[in-house]
Amino acid sequence: MNRLPPASLAWLTWGLIAALFFAGFFQRVAPAVMVDELMREFAIAATLLGTLSAAYFYAEASMQVFSGMLADAKGPRWLAAVAAVIGSAGILLFASADSLWQAMLGRGLMGASFAVAFVAAMKLAGHWFPANRFATVTGVSLLIGNIGGILAGVPLAEAVAAIGWRASLVVSAAATLALALAIWLWVRDDPSERGYASHAHPEALNNGGVSLAGSLKRVISQRETWMLFCAAGFLAAPVLTFAGLWGVPYLVQAHGMERSEAASLTAAMFLGYAVGGPALGALSDRIGLRRLPYIGAAAVSACGWILLLAVPDMPLAARYALFAVIGFSAGGIIIGFAFAREVNHPGAGGTVGGVVNTSVLGVTAILQSALGWILDQNWQGAISGGARIYDAAAYEAAFFWLAASAIAAMISVAFTRETHCRLRYDSAGQKLSRRRREIEHLASQLEKEGSLEVGPKAAAPSSRNGTGPKVFGIGFGKTGTKSLQSILQTLGYRLPNQQEQEMRIVKALYAGDFRPLVDMVSQYDAFQDKPFSQGVTYAQVDALFPGSKFILTVRDPDEWFDSLCRYSCKTNGVSSVKELDEAFFKDKTVYLYKNYSYDNFRRYVTVVRDYKPVADWSLSFDREHFIGFYTRRNEDIIRYFDGREQDLLVIDLTKEKDITRILDFLGLPQELNCPMPHKNRTDRAGRSA
Repeated sequence: MNRLPPASLAWLTWGLIAALFFAGFFQRVAPAVMVDELMREFAIAATLLGTLSAAYFYAEASMQVFSGMLADAKGPRWLAAVAAVIGSAGILLFASADSLWQAMLGRGLMGASFAVAFVAAMKLAGHWFPANRFATVTGVSLLIGNIGGILAGVPLAEAVAAIGWRASLVVSAAATLALALAIWLWVRDDPSERGYASHAHPEALNNGGVSLAGSLKRVISQRETWMLFCAAGFLAAPVLTFAGLWGVPYLVQAHGMERSEAASLTAAMFLGYAVGGPALGALSDRIGLRRLPYIGAAAVSACGWILLLAVPDMPLAARYALFAVIGFSAGGIIIGFAFAREVNHPGAGGTVGGVVNTSVLGVTAILQSALGWILDQNWQGAISGGARIYDAAAYEAAFFWLAASAIAAMISVAFTRETHCRLRYDSAGQKLSRRRREIEHLASQLEKEGSLEVGPKAAAPSSRNGTGPKVFGIGFGKTGTKSLQSILQTLGYRLPNQQEQEMRIVKALYAGDFRPLVDMVSQYDAFQDKPFSQGVTYAQVDALFPGSKFILTVRDPDEWFDSLCRYSCKTNGVSSVKELDEAFFKDKTVYLYKNYSYDNFRRYVTVVRDYKPVADWSLSFDREHFIGFYTRRNEDIIRYFDGREQDLLVIDLTKEKDITRILDFLGLPQELNCPMPHKNRTDRAGRSA
């Protein structure tokens, strides 16, 4: 299963879950075009109308964390199909309600069921799409959802006028039930269920071996989760409150517009919101930044709301443009969802989405109710057709809090740290950034002690006329490491003896002592094989010796695994890798010291379960596990050096005729070019060439 799923299959599978978000968004904002009907039907004023509409948001918000945990535990397919069935029941209950409490129960049931839609879509996106497209895909889900909001504007208003609000909702319930069937029949949680390789981070495939409670604990213990929680709610809630409930009555009552015209204006805000999500998400992905575009979006939103309050009687065209800009900037919350995912453990993808989305819905519910209360407090006593009429001053007093909310979003983002669109965890679920900071701190301490010189001077070798950086070969064994060693030696780089290198620094390094590594790297020019071909040593030497060059040798994963098997049989004198188990390696003195091979192969079979590394020897020479181990480390390296192409060369030596690319990468003249050597190649009979 090395072939990734075709884009068309990924979009279709994910699109059905996104369609549930479309249905949920439609129901979220449907009351905006039924304000007069609902006030008359249930004999209520603005405060209770706000509470009726907000019942959806309160229920949806209360379910977000739980739905995220369910998405991690049960999978998006099961969760979305069940939610669609329950959601259709909630719509029917609301449509047939004879009393306010029945209507609220129906709205609450809808909110609780559709709560899973956005979280499930994000969870599924993490499996069917690459990580650096997560913000883009999530933005498209916002686009699809907002199309539902747009259809709940003018089209629903016309349907309500033609067949009534109850009949209109019954039709939407039938469509939601049909969607449930489609999701169950077509959607699969992971591409592997259709015979393709998964895009999911390895820790996400089994939720990092973390329980539901553990997942939630990890997410809420992150300080930046809370900053992004606040930012998302404060940025999105004003749009959902205005365009989803109070915008239409404001434009009708304070500016004398027809309901269909007012609905088209709020639809412009939803359209901007819909376009802003994928556009700002794609921009963030493209420039490799989260914090800056997120702050910018919040700032534009705040300015938009302030302008609406400062210039209430602007021309119609300007009002359309302003509403569209406010909606577009609020679409920046999509950046926040990707941002939150990157600062948290990958096994908690659904949970973190649920936590952040709780703020979006919770703040909206509070604002809808609060603005209704403010309107009632400023009501001047006017009534028309059994419904209260509020003047412009009352609405302005309420809408002040929309501007304040957007400003609060901007402040919240300011307290986050940039991720550069990269997960902060490696394939073992460990924080790369924290490890790098620890190494940089160690380098600072060693420099103060006088035992280490850091910076460009420290990175420069003493050969090749004293110019150029240190060079590290960081590819796994059996990817051409000996060939790379030969090339570097031919080019005049000084490399340490391999046995000396491992004896001096490997054990010390794994014990947390970096001094032998610093001492050896300071004496030579280039390095390859252990320990630089294992773990995250590349990040450690990158921090200790800034300006270094890194060469990641790769080859076809299946060919790499087959070569490793042949080499292991040859060096251990066995006919099959099935003989190479824990008992074979345990307590044997091989190569350099006792348990050398045992320690080496134990790293291959160590997995993380319940926060603890566990050696599972049943995985010894398991093709799928070993290839996964190999590819994940390569992906971690490429992700770590994202945006630093001048520092990393990824090369398959088996496909190169000469060393042209290596010379270009190292900045050396082509006059030094020579045919590509192939050292230590093991043929299928197990012999070394």
